[in-house]
Amino acid sequence: MALHKVSLDSLGLLDEGRGAAAVQALLDRAADDCDDRPGDPKPRKVTLEIQCIPVLEANLECTEVKAVLKAKLTLPEFTSKEYSFALRKTSKGSMFVFSEDSPSNVNQQTLGLGDDND
Repeated sequence: MALHKVSLDSLGLLDEGRGAAAVQALLDRAADDCDDRPGDPKPRKVTLEIQCIPVLEANLECTEVKAVLKAKLTLPEFTSKEYSFALRKTSKGSMFVFSEDSPSNVNQQTLGLGDDND
């Protein structure tokens, strides 16, 4: 049984690399978000937290530590432009509706191109 010093490099040896793979997947998602939304200057954050909990023996010495890896991705929230929805009541409850031709003004009339109820 080989023992390895815990380091950023050796974390890939734990649990068949699952922790390192999880961190890599979050880094890839952060990169994809930068590519998808380059105009959003807010930071994308990948955080690796290692919790170390000492295990005390009867003589109050610590020779073992339980450890938990936690990886987290924080992306800027998506904010769209403002849309206009109308509220319609139906026999099954209420719902929102919008105009595909004028998403910023649900009350905008189309120019005689036919009625949606035809």
